[in-house]
Parts: sequence; C-alpha cells; structure tokens
Amino acid sequence: MSFNKILWTIDNELDPRSFERLATELLYRNGYREIEPIEPQDGGRDAEEYPRRGRGRHGNVCFFQFSLRNDWKTKLREDAERLNERDYEFETLVFVTSQEARGIDRDQLTDELCEKYGWDLVVFSREWLRLQLEEAHPDLAQKYLSVEVSGRTPELLFNIGTDEDLEEELSTALELLESEEPERAASRLKQFVGQHPESSQGWYFRAVAQYQLHRYDEAIASLNRASRLGHDREMLRLSRACTLTEKGIAENNREAIEEGCKLFRKVIEEKSDPTWADFYNLGNALSALGKAEEAVEAYEEAREKSERSSLLKNLGSAYHQVGDHEAEMECFNRALELEPTKPEALVSKGISLLIDFDKPDQAATFLERGVNHNPDWITHNPLTWYWLGLSNYRAERFQNSLEWINRGLTHQPGHEGLTHLKSEVLAQLTETNAEITSDARQFWERRLERDPRFYDARVRLIRLENEEENVERAWDLIDECLKLAGIEEVSFRASGFSIDQCTRALWFFPQYTQFRRSVPIAKYWNEDHALYHLGYPAPREERVLQALRTFLAVPFGLGMEFSVDENTENLDVLVSLQQKIYALVEEAVSAASRPFAHYFTSDLSNEETSGRLTEIILFMALLALREASAEYGWIGGRLSVLKEKLNEATTYCNPEDHHNSTITSVLKAINDELGLFPDEG
Repeated sequence: MSFNKILWTIDNELDPRSFERLATELLYRNGYREIEPIEPQDGGRDAEEYPRRGRGRHGNVCFFQFSLRNDWKTKLREDAERLNERDYEFETLVFVTSQEARGIDRDQLTDELCEKYGWDLVVFSREWLRLQLEEAHPDLAQKYLSVEVSGRTPELLFNIGTDEDLEEELSTALELLESEEPERAASRLKQFVGQHPESSQGWYFRAVAQYQLHRYDEAIASLNRASRLGHDREMLRLSRACTLTEKGIAENNREAIEEGCKLFRKVIEEKSDPTWADFYNLGNALSALGKAEEAVEAYEEAREKSERSSLLKNLGSAYHQVGDHEAEMECFNRALELEPTKPEALVSKGISLLIDFDKPDQAATFLERGVNHNPDWITHNPLTWYWLGLSNYRAERFQNSLEWINRGLTHQPGHEGLTHLKSEVLAQLTETNAEITSDARQFWERRLERDPRFYDARVRLIRLENEEENVERAWDLIDECLKLAGIEEVSFRASGFSIDQCTRALWFFPQYTQFRRSVPIAKYWNEDHALYHLGYPAPREERVLQALRTFLAVPFGLGMEFSVDENTENLDVLVSLQQKIYALVEEAVSAASRPFAHYFTSDLSNEETSGRLTEIILFMALLALREASAEYGWIGGRLSVLKEKLNEATTYCNPEDHHNSTITSVLKAINDELGLFPDEG
C-alpha cells in the first residue's frame, strides 16, 4: 500500500480530542448539525468515552462517537451498550473511526444494533476520512494535520470553471451555476448575451445553465455559438459530449449517445494524462449503450486514478450487467466505505442483494436506509418505491411492504408495477388480518372498474368473497368473464366445478379464447368432418353449445395450470396431463348435456326415447374425445413440446376407456333431469 501522509498523521500524531474536533467539522460540512457533548469533557480520552448528540441531514436525532482504537468494532459495541444503559432516545448512531471498516463488518453491526436496540448505524471510516481531507476539504487537512494537499481537483462531468477574469455579471452567473441554481443563472445569461452577443464565455455559461435544466437542444445551440466565437476547443468538446449523451439517454436516442461516446474517446486520446473524470464519462456513455464490458474497462481506468463513491457505484452496476456479482458487491461496499449515506450506493446494493443474492431481509434494510438518510432522493428515483415494496414482500414483512407501496402510489398513481405488487401483498394480508379485508375489497373493485379484464384483481376478489362466504357474489364475478367474452346465456354455476376450480382456470381465460377461435365448438357438429363417423345427424341444441363453450374453459385452464407447474419434457408428466384433461372434459361435457333433456317429450315411445338417448350420448362421448385431444395438442404445442413426444404420451392412454366413461357420465346427467331410470347410487 502506498504511503499516505494524511492517514499516517492521523495514526501517529493526532490525539483523540483533536480527532473528535476534525471529525465533527467534517460531519458538519456533510450536513450533520448541532453536534454537542451531552456530558462535560476535559480533553484526552474523554473524547472517546462520552458521546455527542446532534441532528442528521434531515433533522433526525443522532448520537455521535469517535475512535482512534484499532479494535473499533469492540469500541462501537461498548459505546452502544453504554448509550442503551443511559436510556438516551435517538434514531441513528454515527460512528467515525480511523480504521478500515469492511462492508461485511458494517452490515453485521448494522443488523446487530437494529435488532438489539432499534437504532440505525452509520459508520464513517478510514477511506472516507482520506477522501474528505484530500479532495473535498483539503483546508481541514491543513488546519488539523498541518498537511498541505496539492494538485487540482479533476474536472467533473461538465466543467464550468474558468481561469479568466470575468465581468461582474458573468461572475454572478458562475456562482449561481456552481451552487446549482440554473434557473436564475439562465435568466441572467439570457440578458447578458443579448447585450454582449460576441461573448463566447457568456454563450458557454448559458449552455451550462441549459444543460443543468435538461434543455439539451438549446444547450447544443449555445455551444455551437460559443464555438463560432472561438471558445476553448477542449472544453467545448467535453461539454458537447456530456450534452449529447444526456440528450440521448433522456430521449432514448442511441445515435446521440454514440456521438457523445466518440467525443469522450477523442477527449481521452488528445490528453497526455486523462483524468479519472474522462474515463468515468466514457464509462457512463458505454453503460447507456448497453456495452457493459467496455464500461467496466473504462470505469476501472478511472478507478486507478481516483476512487470516488459515484464511480464505484456505477462500476458496481456495470459488473451487475456482466454477471460478476461478487465484484459488483465489492464496489458497492467500497462506495459506502467512502460515503456511507450515499443513496445511489445504498439502493443499488439493496437491489443486488434482492435479485442477485436472494437476501430480501438485508435488501430491505439497505433500501430503507438509502431513503431514510435522503428522503428527497426518492422523489427523483421513484422506482425505488417498487424495490422497497418487493424486498419487504419477499421478506414476508407484508405490512411494511404495503406501507411503502402506498407511499409510492401517492407519488405515482396507477403505476403498474406497484399496483400489481399491492394486489399480491393484500392477498397475503387478508389471509391473516381480517381488518385489511375491506381495504383489499375496495382496491380490487376499483381496479376492475378501471379494467374489467384485469384478471389478477378479479381472481383475488373472487377468492376473498368465497372465503367470506359471499358465494353468490363470487359466482357473479366469475360469470362476468363470460360477458366480457360475449357469452351471457350460461353460468359457471351449472358446470359442476367448484369456485376454486373455476377461479384457477380464469388465469388462463385469455388463452382459452384463443384456443376456442382455432377450435370452435360448432366444429363438432360438422357432419362432413373426417372425425365425424356416427352415421346420423348430430343432435343439436343451442343451449348445449353455449354450455360447452363455457364449461370447457375449466378443463383447458386447469390443464394449462398443470403444464405450467410441471416439467412437460417428462413423459410421465405428459401422460398425467392428458389423463387430467380427459377426466375434466368428461365432467364439463356431461354437465353441458343436461339441456338435451328437452329432446324427450311425453309422446315418445320407449323405443324412440332409447334411440334418441343413444344418439345423444354417443355424440357427446365422441365430442369429449375430440375436445380432450384438441386441448392436449394445443397446450402441448404452446409449451414447445415436440410432436413426437406428445404422440408417444397418447399411447399410454386408452381412448375407449374415456369414451365409455363419458357415456356413463352423460347418461347419468340426462337421467338426473328426466328420471328415466331408477337411481342405483
């Protein structure tokens, strides 16, 4: 490890009291306020024995501890125990140590203190001190350590500095730009260039203001004007690259990003010693183009020159894209070592823990920490609401998940991801919390009002009504699906299937309507079809057609459900699928046969009744075989099962057995309506 004068001075020459003062002033410059001792101190080791109280960046009550000890973890636990014994009330413990703090140690201690005391923990460690004193606040290195930090700070993404003597109006505009007040700067600069149209610096500053306001086309026009007036070529190239890249990202314009990328490469090529920011800019452009491997190379080049938390966060995201999740996590941990409350790093680490490492508990902790430390940040990054809801949902903290989702929906009403996730969460909560039932019902009913074809909400509501024993309401919700498909004559109530079976099948109702278009029910009455071999006209009853079109949705849907849940590459699974479809189709066909009872009038002779009954049951048994075969083939085909495999499975099923079984079922269904034969049980 190379010698670092700042860190050496802290280790060898700084006493605890001076370290405390240095850390306190650094914290103040990072947004922590009112840091005062809660008990008298007289210098020396007291600085490590007594805590200080103050407020975090957003007004939350914090306690602060500072330590030069090598065993910083032991010291932290001792401080925490002492604070707990004295019953101090606060939300966050901020601990500043001169030692290196690994990400794994931070995470362990954060979880430990949260579980034991209910506090959040923020650790500022060795690398944070180095970065703050070398680059952000070198004056404090001189003040407390008598170390002079030399060298200029590399230019950032869009360099707005200048060594020129500026007119008073431009100096004021520059101050506004540096303090991130682009609206006021833009107004002043518009007036300035109107009065001084030949000022290249004025047009350049105006481009900066327009860039900060995301008015990229106007910024490019101002840069062009500055270029014609002879403004610094290198500065213009960098600024144009930044503007084109941001414009491309905002407008999903790949050509603009590619042009920005070319300019960033040219900036690097023409410099004898490119800065970290030059490679960082290039990495950002490459990431936006989806060139993750090249982005990693650019970011690593930048890292060799300077480690910054924003750079490490983006490098971690690039490693995520190439699938190197261990390197990704190392970057996020390093970024948090440099800047423990950086929201981008906290949130990115949380997302990675959720989707790459399947650790929803830890993911939720980091996501919540990122938001709690920086409440304003989430308003500009609203997708974070979804990740907060999802991580808590997967951690089975359903109430927490619902709270985050609701907060997100107040900012983004109708957000599809949040709305769908809320439906999932409410379904879980209604199983254990009766108080949530009314809210869940209202949510799903409103969802159906907006989109009656939203099957997720319909299925959830059906199950809720059924569990609440509102059976008729549950059936009505099921039958509304038929009306949406133009089927209003028949109810699922008459199918013989349960509410649960019908509900599960509804998930696949859109696929069923596709299947029905390719295999219409009327096809089975086509006496010219090669598979129709009965030798007599097909008995026709319109209500039977309507019932079949309705009831057969259930075997199809349950067959789809079975095939999705099982490995259809397995021959035994295909055999089971076929048998399941045959059995369910038999139930649907027998229930649909009941309207044929109108075929039998009192003036028919026994012989005529017997003949008509035989024609009906043979026709319906043939129809069942053809329908079951069609459903099996269609489902298998949609799952990309080889035709040879599907055919092989059929050799294990005996169509004659299913044919005979359907005859018996249809006969029983019609007899239940007519009472032609005694019920023998």
